[in-house]
Amino acid sequence: EIERLQAIIKKLQRMQFGRRSERLDPDQLALGLEDLDADIGCIEEGRPLVATPASEPRPKRVSLPDHLEREEVVIDAAHEACPCCGGALHAMGTSTSEMLDWVPAKLRVMHIARPKYACRGCGTLVQAPAPERVIAGGLATPALLSQVLVSKYCDHTPLYRQSRIFARHGVDLARSTLGGWVGGACWAHTRRKFYEIEQQTGSPVAAEALRRIADLYAVEAKVRGQPPADRVAWRRSLSAPHLAAFKVWLEAQLAQIPRSSTLADAIRYALARWKSLTRFLDDGCIELDTNPVERAIRPVALGRKNHLFAGSDGGGHRWAVICSLIETAKLNNVEPYAWLQDVLTRMADGHPAGRLDELLPWNWAINHRSHA
Repeated sequence: EIERLQAIIKKLQRMQFGRRSERLDPDQLALGLEDLDADIGCIEEGRPLVATPASEPRPKRVSLPDHLEREEVVIDAAHEACPCCGGALHAMGTSTSEMLDWVPAKLRVMHIARPKYACRGCGTLVQAPAPERVIAGGLATPALLSQVLVSKYCDHTPLYRQSRIFARHGVDLARSTLGGWVGGACWAHTRRKFYEIEQQTGSPVAAEALRRIADLYAVEAKVRGQPPADRVAWRRSLSAPHLAAFKVWLEAQLAQIPRSSTLADAIRYALARWKSLTRFLDDGCIELDTNPVERAIRPVALGRKNHLFAGSDGGGHRWAVICSLIETAKLNNVEPYAWLQDVLTRMADGHPAGRLDELLPWNWAINHRSHA
């Protein structure tokens, strides 16, 4: 494991001196190397690759800038009399701290004041407890942390990067994650081959193949949004006979054209995948093509360079967890920022660990609407 991580470090160092398109920003490279060094240290000491509180005292934090808007929050003691002896309380000072908060489109500083009271009779000190923070000792409020997570992770997922790293070490991330799940082949890819031939050569055979594929999509347009059982019924009634005739036609055309032609390659491509291409007839959850999935993973390609700075496998895993949470919220029509802010606030306020299922996006949406 140590050798593998050290190999990644060497690769990052080589990339610094590679072609301009492959070079890394020095600061970002340093961040990645620091994360890897931390992971190596965990392994050498036999600790898991998780963040642990630093044992060294934290350096004194620089005050937040004066130009930021400030909001005074007073957390007063819950007792009007001494909880020990019932005597009168008198003010004897205030503990103050600051947290950096996020309000859409602006930053502000929440100045938190906790008045102190003392009992003259018995000397008991009374003060409201400090508010819990999402990150121990951190400046960020749940609102700011939610904004950072959503903006950073919402459109970029490192699963592609993780799968490539694990694959080099004999771990098939997709297989271990999806298990025995079986999907279908893509009619859009099959159609594209005939489309390119028809555009280049004007082949009437390719044009006829396109027309037949278009008939499949016409059926799908009628059943889009219907329950899976209804989609299967429509497909078996309308698409299945059409596909049976289509296959016979393709086999007949293949016997009549040169085997080395691009048209023959397109037909063989379809026939070789026919079982997968027709699997949608038996499963109403399978789409005709992978276009919806490709649209969903487009940010992977757009954010490829950003994913290099996950820092390490541990960082990539943490990135993937947050991506999964945010994407799950979106799939359940839950606005990620509002959900994360509320969940982080509830957790900081002591939401019971045994009731975390209440905070899952689908349950949160129901309870939130009910509360509203």
